[in-house]
Amino acid sequence: MAVERVGVIGAGLIGGSICKSLSTSGAASVRVYSPSASTVKEVEDAGFAVDRNVASLVESVDVVFICVPLDAQEKVYTEVAHAIRASGRSNIVVTDVSSVKGQRARDAVTLFADVNAVFVPGHPMAGTEFSGFSASTSDLFVNATWVLCPEQASSDILVRLIALVHAMGARVSVLDIASHDAGVATISHLPYVVAASLINVLSTQDKKALALQLAAGSFRDGTRVAGSEPWLSASMVNINREEMKNVLSRYAVVLEEIATAISHNDDAAVLSFFKSARALRDEYAAVKLSTERATVVWPERSFVTDALTACVSGALITSIHAIDGGWNVVLDGKDLPRH
Repeated sequence: MAVERVGVIGAGLIGGSICKSLSTSGAASVRVYSPSASTVKEVEDAGFAVDRNVASLVESVDVVFICVPLDAQEKVYTEVAHAIRASGRSNIVVTDVSSVKGQRARDAVTLFADVNAVFVPGHPMAGTEFSGFSASTSDLFVNATWVLCPEQASSDILVRLIALVHAMGARVSVLDIASHDAGVATISHLPYVVAASLINVLSTQDKKALALQLAAGSFRDGTRVAGSEPWLSASMVNINREEMKNVLSRYAVVLEEIATAISHNDDAAVLSFFKSARALRDEYAAVKLSTERATVVWPERSFVTDALTACVSGALITSIHAIDGGWNVVLDGKDLPRH
Protein backbone atom coordinates (compact mmCIF):
# COMPACT_ATOMS: atom_id res chain seq x y z
CA MET A 1 0.00 0.00 0.00
CA ALA A 2 1.28 3.46 -0.91
CA VAL A 3 1.98 5.76 2.02
CA GLU A 4 -1.08 7.95 2.49
CA ARG A 5 -0.91 11.62 3.41
CA VAL A 6 -3.24 11.83 6.40
CA GLY A 7 -4.49 14.84 8.31
CA VAL A 8 -5.99 14.54 11.79
CA ILE A 9 -8.21 17.31 13.15
CA GLY A 10 -8.47 16.99 16.93
CA ALA A 11 -5.76 15.14 18.82
CA GLY A 12 -7.49 13.79 21.91
CA LEU A 13 -7.70 10.13 22.88
CA ILE A 14 -8.94 8.91 19.49
CA GLY A 15 -7.24 11.45 17.24
CA GLY A 16 -3.96 11.09 19.10
CA SER A 17 -4.15 7.30 18.88
CA ILE A 18 -4.75 7.54 15.12
CA CYS A 19 -1.62 9.69 14.83
CA LYS A 20 0.48 7.30 16.88
CA SER A 21 -0.79 4.06 15.35
CA LEU A 22 -0.50 5.24 11.73
CA SER A 23 2.97 6.63 12.39
CA THR A 24 4.07 3.39 14.05
CA SER A 25 2.70 1.30 11.18
CA GLY A 26 4.42 3.40 8.51
CA ALA A 27 1.20 3.39 6.48
CA ALA A 28 0.85 7.17 6.45
CA SER A 29 2.57 10.46 6.98
CA VAL A 30 0.52 12.39 9.53
CA ARG A 31 -0.18 16.07 10.01
CA VAL A 32 -2.31 17.47 12.83
CA TYR A 33 -4.49 20.48 13.47
CA SER A 34 -5.77 21.27 16.97
CA PRO A 35 -7.27 24.52 18.25
CA SER A 36 -5.87 23.77 21.72
CA ALA A 37 -2.47 25.35 22.39
CA SER A 38 -1.63 22.81 25.10
CA THR A 39 -2.50 19.90 22.80
CA VAL A 40 -0.42 21.41 19.99
CA LYS A 41 2.62 21.44 22.28
CA GLU A 42 2.05 17.79 23.24
CA VAL A 43 1.66 16.82 19.59
CA GLU A 44 4.78 18.70 18.54
CA ASP A 45 6.75 17.22 21.43
CA ALA A 46 5.68 13.77 20.19
CA GLY A 47 7.25 14.56 16.81
CA PHE A 48 4.19 15.18 14.64
CA ALA A 49 3.88 17.96 12.08
CA VAL A 50 1.32 20.56 13.13
CA ASP A 51 -0.64 22.92 10.89
CA ARG A 52 -1.82 26.21 12.35
CA ASN A 53 -5.18 26.16 10.56
CA VAL A 54 -7.53 23.83 8.69
CA ALA A 55 -6.76 25.42 5.30
CA SER A 56 -3.06 24.61 5.62
CA LEU A 57 -3.84 21.02 6.60
CA VAL A 58 -6.19 20.49 3.65
CA GLU A 59 -3.51 21.70 1.22
CA SER A 60 -1.10 18.99 2.42
CA VAL A 61 -3.13 15.78 2.83
CA ASP A 62 -5.40 13.43 0.89
CA VAL A 63 -7.31 11.79 3.76
CA VAL A 64 -8.73 13.73 6.71
CA PHE A 65 -9.83 12.19 10.02
CA ILE A 66 -12.14 14.55 11.94
CA CYS A 67 -11.82 13.67 15.63
CA VAL A 68 -13.63 16.46 17.45
CA PRO A 69 -16.36 16.36 20.11
CA LEU A 70 -19.90 15.74 18.91
CA ASP A 71 -21.01 19.27 19.79
CA ALA A 72 -18.25 20.78 17.61
CA GLN A 73 -18.69 18.44 14.68
CA GLU A 74 -20.99 20.39 12.38
CA LYS A 75 -18.93 23.57 12.68
CA VAL A 76 -15.74 21.67 11.83
CA TYR A 77 -17.41 19.88 8.90
CA THR A 78 -18.34 23.27 7.44
CA GLU A 79 -14.85 24.68 8.04
CA VAL A 80 -13.18 21.72 6.34
CA ALA A 81 -15.59 21.85 3.38
CA HIS A 82 -14.91 25.57 2.90
CA ALA A 83 -11.16 24.91 3.04
CA ILE A 84 -11.45 22.17 0.42
CA ARG A 85 -13.48 24.44 -1.88
CA ALA A 86 -10.95 27.26 -1.46
CA SER A 87 -8.06 24.91 -2.21
CA GLY A 88 -9.54 23.92 -5.57
CA ARG A 89 -8.59 20.32 -4.85
CA SER A 90 -10.87 17.37 -5.57
CA ASN A 91 -11.23 13.80 -4.35
CA ILE A 92 -10.06 14.44 -0.79
CA VAL A 93 -11.44 11.69 1.45
CA VAL A 94 -12.90 12.78 4.78
CA THR A 95 -13.99 10.51 7.62
CA ASP A 96 -14.89 10.93 11.27
CA VAL A 97 -14.80 8.89 14.48
CA SER A 98 -18.08 9.79 16.19
CA SER A 99 -20.26 7.23 17.90
CA VAL A 100 -23.51 8.55 16.34
CA LYS A 101 -24.27 9.08 12.66
CA GLY A 102 -27.92 9.74 11.79
CA GLN A 103 -29.01 12.75 9.75
CA ARG A 104 -25.91 14.69 10.74
CA ALA A 105 -23.72 12.19 8.88
CA ARG A 106 -26.05 12.11 5.88
CA ASP A 107 -25.90 15.91 5.70
CA ALA A 108 -22.10 15.75 5.86
CA VAL A 109 -22.03 13.34 2.89
CA THR A 110 -23.91 15.94 0.86
CA LEU A 111 -21.84 18.85 2.18
CA PHE A 112 -18.56 17.28 1.09
CA ALA A 113 -19.92 16.01 -2.22
CA ASP A 114 -20.75 19.63 -3.06
CA VAL A 115 -17.01 20.49 -2.82
CA ASN A 116 -15.87 17.41 -4.79
CA ALA A 117 -14.77 15.53 -1.71
CA VAL A 118 -16.02 12.20 -0.33
CA PHE A 119 -17.21 11.80 3.25
CA VAL A 120 -17.27 8.29 4.73
CA PRO A 121 -18.75 8.19 8.24
CA GLY A 122 -16.57 6.13 10.58
CA HIS A 123 -16.58 4.89 14.15
CA PRO A 124 -13.75 3.02 15.90
CA MET A 125 -15.29 0.87 18.63
CA ALA A 126 -12.45 1.55 21.03
CA GLY A 127 -11.64 3.94 23.82
CA THR A 128 -11.16 4.34 27.53
CA GLU A 129 -12.68 6.48 30.25
CA PHE A 130 -9.67 8.81 29.90
CA SER A 131 -9.28 11.72 27.48
CA GLY A 132 -6.66 13.91 25.85
CA PHE A 133 -3.54 13.33 23.75
CA SER A 134 -1.64 12.10 26.81
CA ALA A 135 -4.12 9.20 27.11
CA SER A 136 -3.69 8.16 23.47
CA THR A 137 -1.67 5.07 22.52
CA SER A 138 -0.37 3.42 19.38
CA ASP A 139 -2.20 0.17 20.16
CA LEU A 140 -5.66 1.48 21.10
CA PHE A 141 -7.27 0.00 17.98
CA VAL A 142 -5.55 -3.39 17.92
CA ASN A 143 -8.25 -6.09 17.47
CA ALA A 144 -10.97 -3.44 17.77
CA THR A 145 -13.87 -3.12 15.34
CA TRP A 146 -13.92 -0.01 13.16
CA VAL A 147 -17.18 0.84 11.38
CA LEU A 148 -17.20 2.52 7.97
CA CYS A 149 -20.43 3.69 6.32
CA PRO A 150 -19.86 4.09 2.56
CA GLU A 151 -22.95 6.15 1.79
CA GLN A 152 -21.64 7.46 -1.55
CA ALA A 153 -18.10 6.10 -1.56
CA SER A 154 -16.67 4.10 -4.45
CA SER A 155 -15.04 0.74 -3.88
CA ASP A 156 -11.58 2.29 -4.38
CA ILE A 157 -12.13 4.89 -1.67
CA LEU A 158 -13.59 2.35 0.72
CA VAL A 159 -10.61 0.05 0.14
CA ARG A 160 -8.19 2.91 0.89
CA LEU A 161 -9.85 3.58 4.23
CA ILE A 162 -10.01 -0.13 5.06
CA ALA A 163 -6.26 -0.35 4.42
CA LEU A 164 -5.59 2.54 6.83
CA VAL A 165 -7.80 0.99 9.48
CA HIS A 166 -6.09 -2.38 9.07
CA ALA A 167 -2.72 -0.63 9.44
CA MET A 168 -3.89 0.52 12.88
CA GLY A 169 -4.66 -3.08 13.86
CA ALA A 170 -8.46 -2.93 13.71
CA ARG A 171 -10.96 -5.05 11.81
CA VAL A 172 -13.59 -3.36 9.66
CA SER A 173 -17.37 -3.55 9.71
CA VAL A 174 -18.99 -1.92 6.67
CA LEU A 175 -22.49 -0.78 7.62
CA ASP A 176 -25.24 1.56 6.49
CA ILE A 177 -25.94 4.45 8.86
CA ALA A 178 -29.24 3.07 10.16
CA SER A 179 -27.72 -0.30 11.05
CA HIS A 180 -24.82 1.39 12.82
CA ASP A 181 -27.01 3.66 14.92
CA ALA A 182 -29.38 0.86 15.93
CA GLY A 183 -26.46 -1.36 16.91
CA VAL A 184 -24.56 1.16 19.00
CA ALA A 185 -27.71 2.25 20.82
CA THR A 186 -27.89 -1.23 22.36
CA ILE A 187 -24.25 -2.16 22.90
CA SER A 188 -22.67 1.24 23.52
CA HIS A 189 -25.09 4.01 24.44
CA LEU A 190 -27.42 1.94 26.64
CA PRO A 191 -24.47 0.74 28.77
CA TYR A 192 -23.58 4.39 29.47
CA VAL A 193 -27.13 4.98 30.71
CA VAL A 194 -27.08 1.77 32.76
CA ALA A 195 -23.70 2.61 34.31
CA ALA A 196 -24.91 6.07 35.27
CA SER A 197 -28.13 4.66 36.71
CA LEU A 198 -26.20 2.17 38.86
CA ILE A 199 -24.27 5.08 40.33
CA ASN A 200 -27.26 7.40 40.64
CA VAL A 201 -29.41 4.83 42.44
CA LEU A 202 -27.04 5.19 45.39
CA SER A 203 -28.41 8.67 45.95
CA THR A 204 -31.73 7.09 46.95
CA GLN A 205 -30.14 4.85 49.61
CA ASP A 206 -29.81 5.72 53.29
CA LYS A 207 -26.62 3.67 53.56
CA LYS A 208 -24.74 5.13 50.58
CA ALA A 209 -21.44 5.36 52.50
CA LEU A 210 -21.66 1.71 53.50
CA ALA A 211 -22.59 0.63 49.96
CA LEU A 212 -19.61 2.46 48.48
CA GLN A 213 -17.30 0.91 51.06
CA LEU A 214 -18.55 -2.60 50.22
CA ALA A 215 -18.52 -2.09 46.43
CA ALA A 216 -16.16 -4.45 44.62
CA GLY A 217 -15.60 -5.93 41.17
CA SER A 218 -19.15 -6.13 39.83
CA PHE A 219 -19.94 -2.54 40.79
CA ARG A 220 -16.57 -1.30 39.52
CA ASP A 221 -16.92 -3.02 36.14
CA GLY A 222 -20.59 -2.19 35.72
CA THR A 223 -20.02 1.51 36.33
CA ARG A 224 -16.69 2.02 34.52
CA VAL A 225 -18.04 4.19 31.71
CA ALA A 226 -19.91 6.39 34.20
CA GLY A 227 -16.46 7.89 34.75
CA SER A 228 -16.46 9.28 31.19
CA GLU A 229 -16.94 12.96 30.42
CA PRO A 230 -20.63 13.72 31.11
CA TRP A 231 -20.96 15.95 28.01
CA LEU A 232 -19.79 13.05 25.82
CA SER A 233 -22.28 10.59 27.29
CA ALA A 234 -25.10 13.11 27.06
CA SER A 235 -24.23 13.98 23.46
CA MET A 236 -24.32 10.35 22.36
CA VAL A 237 -27.73 9.78 23.92
CA ASN A 238 -29.21 13.06 22.70
CA ILE A 239 -28.03 12.76 19.10
CA ASN A 240 -29.12 9.12 18.85
CA ARG A 241 -32.42 10.08 20.46
CA GLU A 242 -34.85 7.98 18.40
CA GLU A 243 -32.87 4.75 18.74
CA MET A 244 -32.35 5.42 22.44
CA LYS A 245 -36.10 5.84 22.97
CA ASN A 246 -36.61 2.42 21.38
CA VAL A 247 -33.90 0.60 23.30
CA LEU A 248 -34.78 2.22 26.64
CA SER A 249 -38.39 1.13 26.18
CA ARG A 250 -37.20 -2.44 25.67
CA TYR A 251 -34.88 -2.14 28.67
CA ALA A 252 -37.75 -0.89 30.83
CA VAL A 253 -39.76 -3.99 29.88
CA VAL A 254 -36.88 -6.24 30.93
CA LEU A 255 -36.56 -4.47 34.30
CA GLU A 256 -40.30 -4.68 34.86
CA GLU A 257 -40.22 -8.42 34.18
CA ILE A 258 -37.58 -9.10 36.83
CA ALA A 259 -39.25 -6.71 39.29
CA THR A 260 -42.56 -8.52 38.84
CA ALA A 261 -40.95 -11.93 39.26
CA ILE A 262 -39.29 -10.86 42.51
CA SER A 263 -42.39 -9.19 43.93
CA HIS A 264 -44.52 -12.27 43.12
CA ASN A 265 -41.98 -14.65 44.68
CA ASP A 266 -41.64 -16.33 41.29
CA ASP A 267 -38.29 -18.01 41.91
CA ALA A 268 -38.45 -19.92 38.63
CA ALA A 269 -38.87 -16.72 36.64
CA VAL A 270 -35.96 -15.10 38.47
CA LEU A 271 -33.76 -18.09 37.69
CA SER A 272 -34.89 -18.03 34.05
CA PHE A 273 -33.99 -14.33 33.85
CA PHE A 274 -30.39 -15.03 34.85
CA LYS A 275 -30.16 -18.22 32.77
CA SER A 276 -31.15 -16.40 29.59
CA ALA A 277 -28.66 -13.64 30.38
CA ARG A 278 -25.90 -16.20 30.93
CA ALA A 279 -26.70 -17.89 27.61
CA LEU A 280 -26.52 -14.60 25.70
CA ARG A 281 -23.32 -13.62 27.51
CA ASP A 282 -21.79 -16.94 26.48
CA GLU A 283 -22.91 -16.28 22.90
CA TYR A 284 -21.21 -12.89 23.00
CA ALA A 285 -18.00 -14.47 24.30
CA ALA A 286 -18.15 -17.13 21.59
CA VAL A 287 -18.46 -14.47 18.88
CA LYS A 288 -15.50 -12.54 20.26
CA LEU A 289 -13.41 -15.70 20.52
CA SER A 290 -14.52 -17.14 17.19
CA THR A 291 -11.70 -18.34 14.97
CA GLU A 292 -13.95 -18.98 11.99
CA ARG A 293 -12.47 -17.44 8.88
CA ALA A 294 -13.39 -17.36 5.22
CA THR A 295 -11.79 -15.95 2.09
CA VAL A 296 -14.15 -14.52 -0.50
CA VAL A 297 -13.76 -12.76 -3.83
CA TRP A 298 -15.69 -9.54 -4.28
CA PRO A 299 -15.72 -7.98 -7.78
CA GLU A 300 -15.07 -4.25 -8.02
CA ARG A 301 -18.57 -3.58 -9.37
CA SER A 302 -20.26 -5.10 -6.30
CA PHE A 303 -17.59 -4.64 -3.62
CA VAL A 304 -19.49 -2.09 -1.52
CA THR A 305 -22.75 -4.05 -1.71
CA ASP A 306 -20.99 -7.33 -0.88
CA ALA A 307 -19.22 -5.72 2.08
CA LEU A 308 -22.47 -4.27 3.44
CA THR A 309 -24.28 -7.59 3.10
CA ALA A 310 -21.56 -9.57 4.88
CA CYS A 311 -20.94 -7.05 7.68
CA VAL A 312 -24.59 -6.38 8.50
CA SER A 313 -24.78 -10.16 9.04
CA GLY A 314 -21.90 -9.97 11.53
CA ALA A 315 -18.73 -10.51 9.48
CA LEU A 316 -15.59 -8.42 9.99
CA ILE A 317 -13.06 -7.65 7.26
CA THR A 318 -9.58 -8.58 8.49
CA SER A 319 -7.53 -8.28 5.31
CA ILE A 320 -7.95 -7.35 1.67
CA HIS A 321 -5.76 -7.85 -1.38
CA ALA A 322 -6.29 -6.63 -4.93
CA ILE A 323 -6.77 -9.17 -7.71
CA ASP A 324 -7.72 -8.73 -11.34
CA GLY A 325 -11.18 -7.12 -11.38
CA GLY A 326 -11.72 -7.05 -7.62
CA TRP A 327 -10.37 -8.10 -4.25
CA ASN A 328 -9.65 -11.17 -2.18
CA VAL A 329 -11.19 -10.50 1.20
CA VAL A 330 -10.60 -12.38 4.45
CA LEU A 331 -13.54 -12.36 6.86
CA ASP A 332 -13.80 -13.25 10.53
CA GLY A 333 -17.03 -14.12 12.32
CA LYS A 334 -19.69 -16.81 12.45
CA ASP A 335 -21.83 -18.23 9.62
CA LEU A 336 -19.64 -16.50 7.06
CA PRO A 337 -20.32 -16.27 3.33
CA ARG A 338 -18.29 -18.76 1.31
CA HIS A 339 -18.32 -17.31 -2.19
